[in-house]
Amino acid sequence: MTTNNQRRQPTLWCLTQRLIAFAMLVLLAPLLAVMYLVVRLTSRGPFLYCQTRPGLGGQPFTVWKVRTMTVGSDRDVKNAFAVTKNNTQVTAVGRILRDLKLDELPQLWNVVRGEMCFVGPRPIAPALHEKLCRELPGFARRLDVPPGLTNVGQVCVYDNADGDKLVEDWRLRLEADLHYIRHRSVWYDLVLVGVTAMFMARKLVRRVLPSRGRKSVGVPAGAHA
Repeated sequence: MTTNNQRRQPTLWCLTQRLIAFAMLVLLAPLLAVMYLVVRLTSRGPFLYCQTRPGLGGQPFTVWKVRTMTVGSDRDVKNAFAVTKNNTQVTAVGRILRDLKLDELPQLWNVVRGEMCFVGPRPIAPALHEKLCRELPGFARRLDVPPGLTNVGQVCVYDNADGDKLVEDWRLRLEADLHYIRHRSVWYDLVLVGVTAMFMARKLVRRVLPSRGRKSVGVPAGAHA
């Protein structure tokens, strides 16, 4: 499926993203190596987790993530729609990686392959996609553009809702995705990449600095992030 929004994205910018993603993978190799050791030493199972998800035009592709949950948790029905912050199947290390969004780093390889971009609707599990297409009119429009590593929802909606709140949570995320699709541009991408970098830096500071140190830089100790 090729749309006007897809054609508006310059080919040069798409190629640039792929080159930057490859460079980032090379530069982040030491961090990925440390993550590999920590994940493998603290829980049983592989370092990476993969799942087939719908991409541009509904074409399926394999998404890669650092494994943050116990092996077999993906077969639990309740995890097919949302993994909440207090999910007991998330490992201790996985909780930190998810909070800092570091579990998404392997998806840079998806960007290198041209299956994803830096910014776009997040690729979601097939079961969740089918449910939300039934519940939310226009949800399938998210497939009009390539999926992304980040988007407005990633930095504005802090935790996944489940149960009765699942659809309303995604209604909010869909509004942000549709706004991006309507106004998609290089500048929009650059702004969201910058905001995401600041979001991750703030998360890291809150984890590294003690409570007293956080107060000194103007971040409330009990603020929700």
